[in-house]
Amino acid sequence: MHRAVHQTLEGGTIFADPYALQILDDEARANLPAMAADPAHRPMRLFIAARSRFSEEAMATCVARGVRQVVILGAGLDTFALRNPHAGITVYEIDYPATQAWKRERLTQTGVALPPSLTFAPIDFERQSLGKGLSASGFRADEPAFFQWLGVTPYLTREAIVSTLDFVASIAGSESYSSTRSRLRTTRRPCAPILSQLPKALPHAANLGSACLILLTWPH
Repeated sequence: MHRAVHQTLEGGTIFADPYALQILDDEARANLPAMAADPAHRPMRLFIAARSRFSEEAMATCVARGVRQVVILGAGLDTFALRNPHAGITVYEIDYPATQAWKRERLTQTGVALPPSLTFAPIDFERQSLGKGLSASGFRADEPAFFQWLGVTPYLTREAIVSTLDFVASIAGSESYSSTRSRLRTTRRPCAPILSQLPKALPHAANLGSACLILLTWPH
């Protein structure tokens, strides 16, 4: 919803998303005017727009270097796969099965055609293996990938977060991107050193290989 308001209120100047409003249901649309009128929503709205732009610009850099797999973790209503400007890449959307089914229904109801480059992989981070779920959907663990993970970790247990990071870190051959809690920062270092900067609660996540990774949190 924040991205939809950004399109109408700021004209998508930070992050243009022509599908943000289109895929919302009637209830969500009805709440947009109130969100737009409340100045308290502005910081979060602009943060979400900047976060998405940062991520997709980092993704474009990885694609330019040869990455051909993009994994959107906890995709929700993310629309990158519908706007994908990169030829020859496969986009894997990972989400809770019921949430993913709801999104697919919304896309059908709004008449949005699914591109052949998009693959849906329903996975419960708390109960299923990300690696096995991706593998079953055609993901190649022996090839580099770009992983986007925005606004999901607050809803997961420590164990699910660590398991996901362990898998991401095991995908070799990519460059990595990260942010701190207080400011956005990019780096071209292997994933293991990046993961080592995470809170001490996740010490063993910094282990293997390298991967393109986005970890963005609302600054406190």
